Amino acid sequence: MSAKVIPFPMNQPEDMSFELIDLNKELIANSNTYGLTAHGDSMRDDGMETGDLLIVDRLLAPRGGDFVITMHTGNFTVETYAGGKAWGVITYIIRKCR
Repeated sequence: MSAKVIPFPMNQPEDMSFELIDLNKELIANSNTYGLTAHGDSMRDDGMETGDLLIVDRLLAPRGGDFVITMHTGNFTVETYAGGKAWGVITYIIRKCR
């Protein structure tokens, strides 16, 4: 990741150095990509909080250490993958800042 310091106030458009991205292209890998909202505190130590948007790819094969969605008693659960069956692999975590 890289960043550029942008002086304030920004006087001219040239001061801004960023590239617009298409979120559909960036976040949605295929037609088996879903968005879920996180609830609860069980993954807080891993950086997930209630209200986070989880982008989940159901076609990816999970690898050890991936964050995955599993089903327990009919409910979705977020876990760190350590083997077994996963409903999907979390590819992005998006947090609202305001």
